[in-house]
Amino acid sequence: PALDTEDAWLSVEGPVSIVELALEQKRIHYPLVEHQFVLCTVLYAVMRLSLKGVKPLSLFDSKGKNAFFKDLTSIQLLPSGDMDPNVLSVRQQVGRSFVLKVL
Repeated sequence: PALDTEDAWLSVEGPVSIVELALEQKRIHYPLVEHQFVLCTVLYAVMRLSLKGVKPLSLFDSKGKNAFFKDLTSIQLLPSGDMDPNVLSVRQQVGRSFVLKVL
């Protein structure tokens, strides 16, 4: 976006404005942010409800776990709906257990 500035402000010296800093930032990969939000929601439920013995990362497959440790501006392969039936079965069991503890 074009930022128009009045002539009087052109000679002002000081730190860079927050708008200019924001425009210089890389764009984030929004699905990766949503993936992080899911983890935050699970962790909040575990903390808020004082659930013991819950392993939040067990709710995610290997692609999902690896995505948590990547830069938010990088394009990552996130888990898709196609999975190995064994992984899906384990995830459903762990997920059911977690949801029952939350309820």
